[in-house]
Amino acid sequence: MGNYVDENLLAGEKVLYEAEVHWGIYASAIIFGILGLLTLPIGIGAILLLIALVQAIAAFITKASTELAITDKRIIAKFGFIRRQTFEKRIDRLEGINFHQSVVGRILGFGSIVVGGIGGNSVPVPFIANPQAFKQRLNQLIEQNGVKD
Repeated sequence: MGNYVDENLLAGEKVLYEAEVHWGIYASAIIFGILGLLTLPIGIGAILLLIALVQAIAAFITKASTELAITDKRIIAKFGFIRRQTFEKRIDRLEGINFHQSVVGRILGFGSIVVGGIGGNSVPVPFIANPQAFKQRLNQLIEQNGVKD
């Protein structure tokens, strides 16, 4: 469990499900790295390897700074390193949860979770592994507990 989620749990609140950032976040760095290695003999390879390194570092920071969890009371999300964005919404105040997947995301098993709450904007959390499982787990919780006031 991530630091933000741990530090922001209410008294007696329990984490029921925590999403993970998918390894596909490294895909562009991997592609540029392979292209860089293949083109090293013609001179452009070093530039492509540098681009791959920068993308890998950015992906690592994104992976390390993204948290998304369902507790018995709320959804808690935090993402961003320098510019941090958070989203916390009581389950009984949710308007909906959806996920978006590209073709590559469907093949590899990742997508963006989009959570919408009453009185707030929708917040997308990208590169979440198995977004359908996250949505199903949240829907199970809502069905089990009903709407709480």
